Amino acid sequence: MKNEIVFLNGKFLPLKEASVSILDRGFTLGDGLFETLRSYGGNVFRLEDHLDRLFESAQKIYLEIPTSKERLIEIVNETLKKNQLEEAYVRITVTRGEGPPGLTLPENPSPTVVVIAKEFTRLPKKYYEHGVKIATFPNSTSQTATLDPQIKSCNYLSQILVKEQAKRQGAFEGIVLENEQIIAEGTLSNIFIVKDWKLKTPALSSFILPGITRQFVLELAATNKMKSEETQLTVEDLYQADEIFIVNTGIEILPVSQADTFQIGNGRPGEVTNGLREAFFKTIEELKKK
Repeated sequence: MKNEIVFLNGKFLPLKEASVSILDRGFTLGDGLFETLRSYGGNVFRLEDHLDRLFESAQKIYLEIPTSKERLIEIVNETLKKNQLEEAYVRITVTRGEGPPGLTLPENPSPTVVVIAKEFTRLPKKYYEHGVKIATFPNSTSQTATLDPQIKSCNYLSQILVKEQAKRQGAFEGIVLENEQIIAEGTLSNIFIVKDWKLKTPALSSFILPGITRQFVLELAATNKMKSEETQLTVEDLYQADEIFIVNTGIEILPVSQADTFQIGNGRPGEVTNGLREAFFKTIEELKKK
């Protein structure tokens, strides 16, 4: 077995030797943040955007990350090199560190910082050729008082449960709804529809994490002179869409061929979705050359 190397609190060490205290607030309370990144040819896609979100989120939850953005970039790249990875999944996790029982923030915390990198396993090719099924879940949005939707925290139990329910219905992804009708996002993805050649995605709200890939797709649409709109979308918009796709760092742009019991379009990935995927990978090829 390959000896995986991770970064933990200032040191690079074998994964089997890396451990975190059972008193760490990330473990006991979910008091932490994370970012999931994707490396192509050894270069991380939108690394600075991910770190901007991480540091902004840390400020919002009164957490001081004990390293600079520039040093964290070095750590991510060094983790990739030490594991001899080019096509990789990278995760940065920052927690508040050890703390006494209770919800009160510790006065002098010592945050835990972890960076791991693993070989990336792509989804089966058939998913992109034929599309996947998604399932909708009314009244399933999760919102914690005072927690800004920009913050990608370690509190993911709600998404885990919706994802499992979707799986049990034979769906790849669960789409959470605000009340009975309003589309928010997937458990791990943002969602787009195409109607009459216009690209639409739910407008940012208190229930939606503004994904890095979501923003990149909107930029791709603008660059390719495609009409796009951030707006309120309903379940009916979903069912009547010409095309649907979901996005995140790992799945990139994944076509959807079925929503609940409704076939989308002709049941195959559409022209707009395929065009955006092509534009996406042109950018990736440029990234690999850096």
